[in-house]
Amino acid sequence: MTPIGVCACDVSCIATIVDVFIINSGGVRTVITARPVKMGELYRAFPFDDFICTTIISGAQLINLIEYCV
Repeated sequence: MTPIGVCACDVSCIATIVDVFIINSGGVRTVITARPVKMGELYRAFPFDDFICTTIISGAQLINLIEYCV
């Protein structure tokens, strides 16, 4: 996971008020360095029209999901 992917997860977790947020790391297409960022750079880093979907699952279900993905 890239720092921009971690940042996207953190911001999304706060915005949706959830405990866990999972992002498809394959959707992050470029690195953004620490400096003022332009909108075009964000579009290049996140080129897909993704949306956030929330659900309620148990801890056991979350563990199963992570094990399945790994």
